[in-house]
Amino acid sequence: ELQAITEIGRRLGAYEFLPKPFRVSDIQRTVASFDRLEAGLKVLLVDDSQTARRLMTRILDRSRFSIHLAEAGSGADAIRQARGTVFDVIFCDLNMPDMSGLEATQALLRMNAASKVVVVSTVTEGPTIEEAWQVGVFAFLQKPFDHENVDAILHEALAMARPSLVRPGHARIYGRRGMKSA
Repeated sequence: ELQAITEIGRRLGAYEFLPKPFRVSDIQRTVASFDRLEAGLKVLLVDDSQTARRLMTRILDRSRFSIHLAEAGSGADAIRQARGTVFDVIFCDLNMPDMSGLEATQALLRMNAASKVVVVSTVTEGPTIEEAWQVGVFAFLQKPFDHENVDAILHEALAMARPSLVRPGHARIYGRRGMKSA
């Protein structure tokens, strides 16, 4: 019965489902989370492919978070934009010409260590991935993905409890306790 109710909540677009009995703290946490969703996030999308940026923009538009999006077609462009704006989250393609996603990530994190950098790639294992963790990447988002995967990462990036209605995703997040799946 709980699974059927959860599925109905997902189809209706509900943010959270609070089964009875719930506490005042459950309601307060849910309201605080919803307020954070509405507060707005500064997000930078870095990808040399205009088609990939367009697709990612569509996915971000479906996010529950209010996102103020900036786009960069190269690592150098991303660095220029980050000089004037502090971004909460940066989605960065791993494979780009001229400056790799890892080189761009290093430079962006030197400018603002508080930014959460999410590497977007088809690859999520191997020496490049290990190097990315050492550089300070917050999470990996494996292609293909959808808005629910993005929302899972954004909840983690903001240290917010994920709502019970969110389906598990395939993002990998690296934190103080090591790597975990979102």
